[in-house]
Parts: sequence; structure tokens; C-alpha cells
Amino acid sequence: MSEGSSATDRDTKQTPISDKVIVMEKEFKNRKAHQGKITCLRKISDTEFMTSSDDQSFKVWDKDLQGCSYTYETHEPLYNMRITGEKKDLLISSLGEGNFLVLGLTMRNQNDIIQDAHDTRIVQIVTLDKLKNKYFATRCTDGDLSIWSANPHPDRVFTIDNIDADENQSNVQDTIRESAVEEEPPKNQEIQEEQQEDAKEEE
Repeated sequence: MSEGSSATDRDTKQTPISDKVIVMEKEFKNRKAHQGKITCLRKISDTEFMTSSDDQSFKVWDKDLQGCSYTYETHEPLYNMRITGEKKDLLISSLGEGNFLVLGLTMRNQNDIIQDAHDTRIVQIVTLDKLKNKYFATRCTDGDLSIWSANPHPDRVFTIDNIDADENQSNVQDTIRESAVEEEPPKNQEIQEEQQEDAKEEE
């Protein structure tokens, strides 16, 4: 058998690619990917998850399509996200410096942008599970914490200023109290020492 025929046989005997394998083209992936750093990722359904980026966009990724199905562009960088609401149908995302955006997951629409929610960038968003997700909390880099109603147009319920400072002060006070307790001898020990001294004097 000649060398040329052997190469032909090898080519014809290669295992065919299964129909279940989806080959992703590099051009497709590059065109759909974020241009900036991905700042957060959240699962929004059984087959989809969403990413936010400092390139000022959200992207919805579909497991069945194995690619990006939607892109939402914003006017400022996005930093983190949290799903909230009694039906878990709202997505809150920090937007720029001190703002946040409300997306409706059912209609895939923008419900509201809350401007100047905080003086500095929002670094943490938490949904309050114990309150049936009727409320969510936001915390900024200054340590201020605000509680909001979880609806398409959130209202501020109350704000705690510089919660980090309160925690640090509490820790310092606890340390001082613990030190005082360690330095102060137990009362029973004092009584026993006095009784021993009295007994020595009587002898």
C-alpha cells in the first residue's frame, strides 16, 4: 500500500463529530463577550445566568444556546447584583458611584434607576430572606447601610450611618470590659484572703 493511499484511508476512517457537540467559533465568543472586567454573576433561571461588567453592560447567557442571548447597555459601570422581591423577580445592581438600577426579570425590562442612593459606590447588596424578600439592603464604601422596599420602584425605609464605625466602637468597648473583668479579682477570692489574714492575726 502506498503512502498516499494510507493517508487517504486515515482521513476517511476518522470518527465523525457527534450531532450533540456544539463547536463555538472564536469570532462568535469574542463578539459576544464583555469588553471589560466581569464584576458579578447571578443565576436567573434554570437555563440562564447574568453577568455584569465595568464595560457598562449586562449579558444574559443561555445554557441551551451556549452563548449570549441578550445584552443590556447602561450609561455607567456595573459592580454587583442581587435578586430580590417576594417572587424573586427583581434584580438590583449597583450603578456607577452611589446609584443602583432595578431590572424586572419577568419582562426583562428596566424598572427604575435610583440616583444618589449613597454618597459613594455601593459594594454590597443583600436581600432579606427572613422578611420574605420584601426588603433589601445596600451598603457603600463609607459604611452607610440603607434598607429599601423590594418593588419595581424601591423606597428607602431607613439608613444607618457608618455601620462599620459602630461595629469597631462596639468591639473596642467589649475589649475594655473584658480587660476590666480580668484585672478585677473575684469577690469570693477577696473574702477568702481577708479571712486568712484575720486567722493569722488571731494566732
